Amino acid sequence: MSFAHISLAFRLLIGTGWRRQRLLFLLEVGVVSLAVLGAILTLVLSHSFERAITEKLYNYLGAFWVRSFAQEVESEPRPLTRPSLNVESLSGVRVVGAVHLPVLMESAQAPYEGVQLLAVEAAWFEGMWRLALQKPLPAWQGHVAVLSERLAQRLQVKVGDEVIIAWLSDPPRFRKLKVIALYHSGLEEIDARIAFVPLEVGQALRRYAPDQVQVLHVFLASLSDSGAVLEALQENLSIDEEIVPIDYLFRDIFDWLGLIRQNVSLILSIVVGLSFFVAVSAFLVLMLTARVRFQVLQSLGMSRRALWGLVVAQAIGVVGIGVGIGSLLAGGLLFLQAKWGWVRLDPESYLLERVPVYWEGLPFVYVGIGAVLLAILMGVWVAPSALEAETRLSETVS
Repeated sequence: MSFAHISLAFRLLIGTGWRRQRLLFLLEVGVVSLAVLGAILTLVLSHSFERAITEKLYNYLGAFWVRSFAQEVESEPRPLTRPSLNVESLSGVRVVGAVHLPVLMESAQAPYEGVQLLAVEAAWFEGMWRLALQKPLPAWQGHVAVLSERLAQRLQVKVGDEVIIAWLSDPPRFRKLKVIALYHSGLEEIDARIAFVPLEVGQALRRYAPDQVQVLHVFLASLSDSGAVLEALQENLSIDEEIVPIDYLFRDIFDWLGLIRQNVSLILSIVVGLSFFVAVSAFLVLMLTARVRFQVLQSLGMSRRALWGLVVAQAIGVVGIGVGIGSLLAGGLLFLQAKWGWVRLDPESYLLERVPVYWEGLPFVYVGIGAVLLAILMGVWVAPSALEAETRLSETVS
């Protein structure tokens, strides 16, 4: 198809003179724009939601946990020796020892709350944790604690106040802790139930030696290195130790994310299917209203193959305009959400406080390419009907 034919197709498409054709043209562009807008927003926001939760779990709790074998079924987990795991040869890997303690916590203003207390080393508060803290930590030692803003609100305490923890061992043991900092991770699974104390507090309650911990949390600088790091870690384990991925420990959350992914695929299929058939119907009517022009072009010597190409080019043109408008609208809405976070979520139901936005170009590219391919299919599908109408008209006139 020559450049002259393509130019003619676009002039016929944009220069629709009749009011009826203009209305059909705008309807066609509107349908495509809304379909593209919905597809891009669905792809970007669903992937951003999944990525936000995954990254927060990996970066806040570690990609892998190293612990004694079969610890889940033991009432008193066996400790690990802190130097048991050598990661000096692994770049971008941070290993932090911890002791996990389910405790009751109360303050002078509020009754006991069930809390998962993590006794950790000072290296815990690096990476994303440094950003989650309201202010830098002072010396990480002694009977001090870091609470989430959510826990602090429930216990009605602030920085500088004291809380009491009850470790329900035999016999029960109590500790008074001073709150020295608050954090906000933005992930309900963490904010609602986790507090931190120095490692020596947990070691004393568990009666561990100074070089013993319950769990080694392995943090990664990049999630893309998880496979290589996991293989290297397995080579350094003793026979009594195991590596547990965070995906296994929070299986319910990752299964829920997988279900969301399936629902997104189903929604996209429905949106694309309905939009395609509506667009085909509008485009067919638009082409039928232009059948006189096709008759004139054929009378001027344009071949049937060139007329087919003309219809396909107009289909690509109208869809291309819709893709451009839809992409601009999607980009604008995503920018507003990323800047101000107007669309909020219920943290108890969705774990996050607002809809996250991660900027990626691939959804725009995928939707654009898919729309062009559907436009070609639409043009090929509509062309026979439009040209047959023109042929019947010419036969009637003759």
